[in-house]
Amino acid sequence: MGYEVHDEHLEARTGYSLDCWLPHANTAVEFDGPSHFCASCPVLPLSFSFPSSARESHLPLGSTRLKRRLLKAAGYRLTSIGYWEWPQDASVQYKQELLARALEEAKAEG
Repeated sequence: MGYEVHDEHLEARTGYSLDCWLPHANTAVEFDGPSHFCASCPVLPLSFSFPSSARESHLPLGSTRLKRRLLKAAGYRLTSIGYWEWPQDASVQYKQELLARALEEAKAEG
């Protein structure tokens, strides 16, 4: 893509590791796997049936939401790519296009 990219960049102010950091745009790209999202709600009784629509919405865990808020507060543009958006068998071209779109969205959000 023609940019300087740092993998697993340690962000000194927050202590978080950024999956990918593009210093020219101060943009972090997080590749969020399944462990970043709710699969069930442990505070509800076992008899409660967790709605499938909530699973399909890929609700981020509190720790993931906190990381996102702190990185934005530290001045980073941030984009997250969920595991369902990044198939293992996807072509390099597909992944490059996905990254380009994600970076444009981060830029537009400011």
